[in-house]
Amino acid sequence: MERVQKISLFRSSIIEYTGFFTSLLLLIYVKFFVHELWKDEWQAWFVAKDKNLIEIISFF
Repeated sequence: MERVQKISLFRSSIIEYTGFFTSLLLLIYVKFFVHELWKDEWQAWFVAKDKNLIEIISFF
């Protein structure tokens, strides 16, 4: 009987963790792929996109 309770508790924990990580992944998706860049973020993006590593280091 005790073994059945442990298995049941383990399964409910798996379901809770799966729901938590699914919610976390959804939040990360919204934050990074739907987020519009602001002016200061655009500048960093264009510097990184248009220059090679040496030019980026010399930019700073």
